Amino acid sequence: MAARNLLDLMQALSRGRIDDMPARDRSKTVTDITSASAPATRLPKAGQVMKVRSLPPSKQPTKELLDPMGYSGTKLSRPIEAYTPTVTPTNTPLLPRKTISLEDIEGGYLLPLYGDRSSAGGILTRVGDIDLQRGYNLEGGFDFMRGPSYQADNAIWASGAGVMKPIISRAEEIAGETGRPVYGATISMAPNALDFAKFTPRVAADLLQQSMTKKAAKGFDAELRKRKGMSNWAGIHSDELDEWLMNATPDQQKAFMRFADTDEARKNFGVTSDAIGASRYAVTDPTQFDMPSGIAGTGISKFDVTRGLIDAPSVPHTTYPIQARGLYTGSLEMPMRQEDLFRDPFRAYSSPNYVTGKGAVGPLDSANATYTQKTQLRPQLIDAQLVDNYGRMLENAKKRGLLD
Repeated sequence: MAARNLLDLMQALSRGRIDDMPARDRSKTVTDITSASAPATRLPKAGQVMKVRSLPPSKQPTKELLDPMGYSGTKLSRPIEAYTPTVTPTNTPLLPRKTISLEDIEGGYLLPLYGDRSSAGGILTRVGDIDLQRGYNLEGGFDFMRGPSYQADNAIWASGAGVMKPIISRAEEIAGETGRPVYGATISMAPNALDFAKFTPRVAADLLQQSMTKKAAKGFDAELRKRKGMSNWAGIHSDELDEWLMNATPDQQKAFMRFADTDEARKNFGVTSDAIGASRYAVTDPTQFDMPSGIAGTGISKFDVTRGLIDAPSVPHTTYPIQARGLYTGSLEMPMRQEDLFRDPFRAYSSPNYVTGKGAVGPLDSANATYTQKTQLRPQLIDAQLVDNYGRMLENAKKRGLLD
């Protein structure tokens, strides 16, 4: 954990009165916080949460303080930064990341590319200071559009056929009707969206294999096999678990990760604390560790609307079989909320006169607006007003010292 975050944690726990503590109590508090904030060397026991000596229950670290972005569904035993990953570069390094402004693509249209915040271009070998049993290839994420698939086929995005084909068709339709370029802009999803990438549950299983007793695993396995679609679950300590996860359906991956990420699993079935949150954090692109959901423009690419679909990629993605062809354009200097970048669609969703597909009238809440945009794929014209608003946003950020 960075020194500034460590100081923030200490001040938050002590409510700003750490200097008023007796020297002995202050020493215990600082020692406990410093120890918990260091890179993890092992996972804690099931049900273990962080406690700081000399602090009363009302001042003990909260779930939100330890894990503000919500990588874990349960309270952690230490700050999430203790599980910062070690990633070894591959033989095909990512292309340099470009920085652009909306002015660079003014006049074009944007379509949303909702995706997880996973890292790309490297092999994950360590979580905190915990060595994994094997390395796991990280495929991205928005950096997919700078990685091996892009370098081989100009592939800018990957997903299932049910997601990818409508996006490509929509891009072709807009380009045909307007004669303007169409760009895909990434939008960050919640940390648990990482559960659908093949490498995330494999990392989680690796950590659980290293930390769960066989007795605890037996109960966990039996309970998980009762869940829908999980009767063939291989078992935490099975030699076939990695292969099972590689062939698992998205629903099976979700069932494993979401059940293991519950207080029930920790308290009743011996699941090691922090394992699921640590695995999600470890596969995340470091530039997005603290990024909220719904942030748009971390990656932007122009669709190739003449030959957009790649159904037999030279470099397959282990999770998503269909890829889109295009031209990597860059990342916004300062990514925006999806409501600001996709101004017109979200303005419509917030209108009291908005009519849903089922005939209901009224504004959509945030979650339903996101779902509607994801499924309806409403485009946004990058007009002068959008460019000007973005320019003012950059100026304000620079005046406040948020950007160089």
